[in-house]
Amino acid sequence: MLLCLEAGAGAAMMCQIAAMPAVVRIGGLRVMIYPNDHLPAHVHVLGPGREAVFVLDCADGPPRLRQSFGFGARELNQVEAVL
Repeated sequence: MLLCLEAGAGAAMMCQIAAMPAVVRIGGLRVMIYPNDHLPAHVHVLGPGREAVFVLDCADGPPRLRQSFGFGARELNQVEAVL
């Protein structure tokens, strides 16, 4: 389970993982799918101090980035290429 706190409008969202296994690892990052999570289907990519969410629109093409915190563009591109 992912527990998140938002500090206010425009503030970064800080999240903490509570005993959820990774589906796959990309380098030091964990790719997570949470049971009973909301639609559309998506994955969370987590690393120290950063998180990204990719929507899995497989019928429409490759996964697309929905949001990210703490990742640089180069690292997001590398993750997207693996997904």
